[in-house]
Amino acid sequence: MQFRLKLPPAPSLVTSWLWEGYLEVLDKGLEGVVTENSNIPDDLNVVLTGNDYNSIRRICKAGEGEKITLEFLLKCLMNTFRDMEEYSVTVKVDLNNYSQMYGTKDFIEKGFSEVTRSGISLQLMKVDRYQGISSFELKTFSKQVTTYADAPALLLFLLGVLSTFSVRRSAELYFIFLGTTEYASAVNEPTLYLNIKNIIRREVRNAVEEMNGWFDEYVYLRILFNKEIIESAKNLMKEAVNLRIVKILREGQTLKVYADYPLTILTRSKLFENLDLVDCINSSLDSVAGCASRFIAGKPGEEGYHAYMAIKKLYMYVNTFNPTFLAEYNREIAMLRELKPKCVKERPKFLYEQKCE
Repeated sequence: MQFRLKLPPAPSLVTSWLWEGYLEVLDKGLEGVVTENSNIPDDLNVVLTGNDYNSIRRICKAGEGEKITLEFLLKCLMNTFRDMEEYSVTVKVDLNNYSQMYGTKDFIEKGFSEVTRSGISLQLMKVDRYQGISSFELKTFSKQVTTYADAPALLLFLLGVLSTFSVRRSAELYFIFLGTTEYASAVNEPTLYLNIKNIIRREVRNAVEEMNGWFDEYVYLRILFNKEIIESAKNLMKEAVNLRIVKILREGQTLKVYADYPLTILTRSKLFENLDLVDCINSSLDSVAGCASRFIAGKPGEEGYHAYMAIKKLYMYVNTFNPTFLAEYNREIAMLRELKPKCVKERPKFLYEQKCE
């Protein structure tokens, strides 16, 4: 089965998830993507809430005793389309009913009552229900614009969710997307673009686990000083690669976007001229993570403060190239070396403009 996605890239998360799923299919083929996602992490099932279960039972004709999970939904959708050859997914906005429909032409041209009967509107599709069509002219700022999808669009959407999920901490879920401006290029080289995104997904997961939670500066630095990410970005032969990190929280039976971080990797930055230096900085960050996480958790000990401040100062230097912050980073590292705390994995490194020791 082949998919064609006939909608322009947009900042809307629903649109972005559809694009991410489409790129996965272009890269691996539908069967390949489904095989790759045969074991969906239980952590991600938290995105199913409220009426989602009833909606999935309806479209999958599931019995009352059937356990509803994302894995069940994926298998259901694949069984539905296994004998079909091609689907074109597009979008239509119905302002009379404050709805937005994603799906095949037959689906989006149905009447609204038929769309609500045969389509599905998962809670995750409502996290940004205002984006994409909210404007003063359309008078939709104060309205809830609900998204509906048919089964082909839902399959692409689900594959996009699976391919962007990075890590969950309690009720917080983190997703990594390509930047909206990258999709037009990514359709021609999906493997290269998805490779860099997947490395970042892994690095974000590792960084969050190392810190026992989210620490903006640490996550950013671990991405920036990862040789594999830099080399993958340079393979695209572009001066900059744009991505985004989205944080979604579950609150009761609803899901809300709490942060949407832009992430730009400048492939020609002077920071990346010496990849051995990049490796050294990455190692030093790893060595202080344990102490910094203790400080963030409120545990006593001055070593945690110095590790935390070392990360903050390095972040400031990377964003300003002000040598004062580099000197302050080294001062914090000197204090850690003197204290020799058990929470330091290995001897943290001093950093200079062209060397790390």
